[in-house]
This record gives sequence, C-alpha cells and structure tokens, in this order.
Amino acid sequence: MDHFALRIDIDNIEISPFPDKADRFIQIRVPYRRPLMQSGSWPRIKLDITQEEIIVDQPVFLPLIHHYSDNVLCRAQVKCYSLYEILAEKLRALVERTRPRDLYDVIHLAELFKSQELKISLLHEVAIKKFKVKHLEFPQSLKEIPKKSIEEVVSDWYEMLSHQVKNLPEIGIT
Repeated sequence: MDHFALRIDIDNIEISPFPDKADRFIQIRVPYRRPLMQSGSWPRIKLDITQEEIIVDQPVFLPLIHHYSDNVLCRAQVKCYSLYEILAEKLRALVERTRPRDLYDVIHLAELFKSQELKISLLHEVAIKKFKVKHLEFPQSLKEIPKKSIEEVVSDWYEMLSHQVKNLPEIGIT
C-alpha cells in the first residue's frame, strides 16, 4: 500500500438531497485518507452543490498556492470566484442565517477587500444581485440585522469557531 497517496473511500461516499430545496441542492461527503495517515476515522470533504446560485462577477484565474518545495515549479492556474463574488456571498449568508462563521468571514474578507483597494460600487452591485436571487433585501447597514441574531452569534462565537480558528479574537456587542 502506498502511504504517500491520497485515498478516497468510494464505497462510503454519501450523497444527500435536501428535500426542502425541491431537489435543487445536494450535499456530497467524500471520505479520504491523507498521505502518511495510518489510522483513525476518515476525514470527509463536504461538497454543497446547488442550482439556485448565480455567478454575478466574472471568475478570475489565480495561481495555485502551496507550500511544498516544488512550489516555484508550479504554474497551475485555478478558476476562482472573484473577491467581489465571495464577499457578496458571505454578506448574504450573514444576513440570511447570521452564524459566527459568516461574521468571522465577513470581517476578514472586508479587511482583505480594503487592503486591495477594490471598488465598493462593484461589491454593492454584485451583492444586490446575490440578495435578489434569494428574495432578500440588501441591508443599508448591518445594524438592520436583528439584535437577537447578533446576540446569538456572540454567545455561539467561541463554541462554533474555536476548533477552526487559532487565537480566536473576543467578540462583543457595542
């Protein structure tokens, strides 16, 4: 057996349609074993596939980034959502379901967005279209999110994120 190969457990791939989504959304969980992983439960890659989303902004090609010794030889390009698309999607998720992960992502993506001096008008345009597809109103301010939802995010912040984020910052309502 090759201990340096990625192995997929094809007999245990799970495909789950979401009945409340009128067969327009499925989730696939693919169990895999990483190189040199000898024992333990198989981690899973989770894929959410939907027919309800639209891609508003033009996808971009970015270099594949990896930290192995052959990275200077890597010339691969990966087709990706633009930062506008990602941030608009995360803003919509924050308004739609208000979870700690969504808030965390919005904060960090907004910092990245600001550091790259991107156009806020294009973000606004993309976000409005994303909200419209889900029949949601684009908020003029995140203050429009109900206080109860924000309080739930704060109370769930550590429990839901601490296993994913090292040095998780404190959060509070002001």
